[in-house]
Amino acid sequence: MADSPLWKRVKERAKTVGKSAIDDLLASEESSSAVGAAVRRVQESRAFIDENASRLLGVLGLATQADLERVSKKVGRLRKRMTALIDRLG
Repeated sequence: MADSPLWKRVKERAKTVGKSAIDDLLASEESSSAVGAAVRRVQESRAFIDENASRLLGVLGLATQADLERVSKKVGRLRKRMTALIDRLG
C-alpha cells in the first residue's frame, strides 16, 4: 500500500496543504511571534512535567528512565564479568 499511486498522491497533497498552512501561519510578524511563544511555552511545560514526573515516581518508589538505564548498564557489566569467569573456568 505504501507504494501505491493513491498513497503517493495523498502524501504529496498532505505536504502541499501542510506547507501552505505553515506559510499562512507564519506570514505576519504577529502570528510568527505568537507561534514562537507558544512553542517556548510547550517546551517549558514539557521540562516541568518531566522534572516533576521523575520526582513523583521517586516518591512512589517507582523506577525512572534514568534508574532503568543505570540498571541496564550494571546488568551489561555483570554479564561481561560472568562471561569472562565462565571462559576462565572452561
